[in-house]
Amino acid sequence: MISFFHRLFLLFGISFAALGAEAQLVLSAGDSVLAGEAAGIRVTGLKPGERIRLNAFRTQAGSAGPVLFHAWAEFAASPDGVVNADRQVPLAGTYEQADSRGLFWSGYPDQNTEPILQNIKNRTVLIRLERNGAVIASHALRLRPWNDDIVFTKVETANVSGYFAAPKGASKLPVVITLHGSEGGTFESTKQDAGLFASHEFATLSLIYFAWPYLNTPHVTQGFNNIPVEIIANAREWLASRPEADVTRLGLRGASKGSELALLAASEYPWVRAVAACVPTSLVWGAFGVNTSDGAVHSGFSFAGKPLQNIPYGDYAPVETGKMTLAARHRIDRKESTPQAIKAAMIPVERSGARFLLAGGGEDDVWPSLEMVEEIAARMSKARESAVVETLLFPKAGHYICGTGTSLSRPDKGDATPGGGDAAATAKAAGLVWDKTLEFFRSTL
Repeated sequence: MISFFHRLFLLFGISFAALGAEAQLVLSAGDSVLAGEAAGIRVTGLKPGERIRLNAFRTQAGSAGPVLFHAWAEFAASPDGVVNADRQVPLAGTYEQADSRGLFWSGYPDQNTEPILQNIKNRTVLIRLERNGAVIASHALRLRPWNDDIVFTKVETANVSGYFAAPKGASKLPVVITLHGSEGGTFESTKQDAGLFASHEFATLSLIYFAWPYLNTPHVTQGFNNIPVEIIANAREWLASRPEADVTRLGLRGASKGSELALLAASEYPWVRAVAACVPTSLVWGAFGVNTSDGAVHSGFSFAGKPLQNIPYGDYAPVETGKMTLAARHRIDRKESTPQAIKAAMIPVERSGARFLLAGGGEDDVWPSLEMVEEIAARMSKARESAVVETLLFPKAGHYICGTGTSLSRPDKGDATPGGGDAAATAKAAGLVWDKTLEFFRSTL
């Protein structure tokens, strides 16, 4: 039977340990932490220099059912008998540097069949404390996608689709419009994005600007073809009617292809005050996912009813068969274009009065985002004297640096990620980009 005192420990988010001088695992955020934030995992009551191990278990959906992932780190206690997992460098483990998110992202698939581990709920991380090889404390920590006071509005109009979110009772908050990548938008994914930004005191519209046919999302382009930049103006018009939103303080946050749209909108609309472009492009690229051999003009984006000048995609077959990375396809297509065509396809960011935060990965296998970040920044600096561009360059990171740094980064037993780059470098970059993005919008909006 669980004792009365044990129940009190669990109630207040403190894991039970043996009475006396035994250690306790203390999670400063209680039983949950907002995705992207430090969990505050500390162990107290240890002997100075004593070595302990923290294990973190979580599951992820797989084709044959949930897959168990296991991350771990060993630490030595400080002179006052404390281990602070957020700040200390592991002596050994699945990650190497001090990282408050390390126990969340660094796990490898694990074949452990223990029932309690196999039945971990989605977004839950089970932390176990080992001392001298014995488990002496454990705690289930939930990574919550948004705060409890967030109010959501599903948006399904002829001109605007997605999710709007803001804290309950909010009034005239700064606005962030988030833009997904080439995976296409869904109401589920946009609700999560909107809720997360709203949890940081932004009135947030997570916009679906296109979706693949199989996603069954109404009112949006079914394929990446001549998507109107005006969709951002439509979103602002919708937001203007919301008491929670102050559209005079509006920023755009784009990821991958969404950053292409964000940069284009900032180049056209003077009311865009800030753009956080994660793994962006400096160019407009051609359409894809549609028949481009019908004689019509196809571009990824259009404005004022006309397709924008773009760099068309070459043969996609080598990419689909794995013989060529998508980044290589982009480099080849640019190289084979004339200087005149490249100049015409450049996104005219120098026309914008907004401030920019740009983040790119040097081992991005989707497109050469680090190179294009440097190109955008150079053009902006040349055109404007004031320091309006901040760049985050991660030479060893891949494409997927636009999350919160708490997602699992190793889908198999290797250290490479699907979008290129080293898993540890990519995960670390994602956490830094997330922190900088919040700081950027708070300072500019």
